[in-house]
Amino acid sequence: MTIKWSRNDDVYSIAEQVQDELPAGLYDPGMSWGRVFFKQVALKTDKLYLLPRTATEVIMGEIQKFWTKREVFEKYEVLYKRGILLHGPPGTGKTSLINLISAEAIKRDAICLRLRHDLDTFVSAMQQLRKALPKRPLVVFIEDIDQWSDDAQLLDMLDGGSQIDNVVYVATTNYLEELPPRIRNRPSRFDRRIEIEPPEEETRRLFFANLSKEMDNPEWGEWAKRTMDMTFAHMKELFIAVKILGNDFDATLLELREMAEAGEDAEPGECIGDECVDPECAC
Repeated sequence: MTIKWSRNDDVYSIAEQVQDELPAGLYDPGMSWGRVFFKQVALKTDKLYLLPRTATEVIMGEIQKFWTKREVFEKYEVLYKRGILLHGPPGTGKTSLINLISAEAIKRDAICLRLRHDLDTFVSAMQQLRKALPKRPLVVFIEDIDQWSDDAQLLDMLDGGSQIDNVVYVATTNYLEELPPRIRNRPSRFDRRIEIEPPEEETRRLFFANLSKEMDNPEWGEWAKRTMDMTFAHMKELFIAVKILGNDFDATLLELREMAEAGEDAEPGECIGDECVDPECAC
């Protein structure tokens, strides 16, 4: 093992493992002993797939087009950044969509960061990362932006003195109408608003088919017809309750519809053992 020395001002420490580059991946920035670090988040992309006629293709097309326009942004001396705000009811797969975007971005050698806890630390980490890696594509995820919408530091990061270039911001919210106008209606912060709607009938059929691994079972066509306007979360619970737990289909469907109409914030469930039963899950 080659021993190297890490220097921070006048402080030296032994570094047993060093790398020349930060690998493409999804990271949670943090701070320890006054120094920024990036903790890599496991992203198992082999179980992710794109369902047809969803917002994923639109969003990825938007991001991919942005990454081909750097020279045009520079020509007009416009800061090279983009903001996308995803909104829709709970359970429509916004978190899973972030995992899919991460997987595609990593293929482009991008660094993906998640804003989780301390905004000050996050901004500092993001600025240091851009200074160290000025050319690497960067994607920043802000899930449930509602919790940060009143923080002036967030606005400063998006279009103030703390902003950086070569970055795409992707934020999510369940309640677009409750966001303040400075977030909801400000193009320089979020240029596109994309609604994540409940899946269409053919998408619902494929969802059940992939859950069951029975792609040709005609039963899923009937299930798809009877689950109109249901979210992925509700459909997954229907599958688990009926096919795994043996509950009655009609009674379960009625209960789930009552939950949806009552405004239950039903989120996708956890995986069962080592087998993922959610085709959009990144576990």
